[in-house]
Amino acid sequence: MNGPPLPRIRSTVRDGVLSVSLAGEFDHYSCAPLGVLLDGAAALGARLLVLDAAEVEFCDSALLDVLERWSRGGRRWELAAASRSVRLLLELWDRVRAPLPPVSGPPRPARRSGRRATRPPGRRVPSAADRGWRPGP
Repeated sequence: MNGPPLPRIRSTVRDGVLSVSLAGEFDHYSCAPLGVLLDGAAALGARLLVLDAAEVEFCDSALLDVLERWSRGGRRWELAAASRSVRLLLELWDRVRAPLPPVSGPPRPARRSGRRATRPPGRRVPSAADRGWRPGP
């Protein structure tokens, strides 16, 4: 069979530390079992996830979603090892989450909320009354 490699997940929980080893490809569908595993470990009181992702051949934002969900509630995670795919994904994630650098150049005037932009002087837009419309009786 020449399909994508099936994801493999191995885990142990000891003293509040969940150790997980991943291998294969992890996308939206194949990350679902990992999410269930992490939810179960969190329910058992695990607070730290140590992730070995050295054998992950492909991963996308679904893996990031699972890791972010783990981080909610004050839990932490550490990366013990990572494949090239995982490193690239995490580097991109760091770039996206980083604050944008300040924009150089003259400051733009602030717009007031609730007000429409003004038109240049001398230019008037005809109203409906100018076009002959009158309200009914």
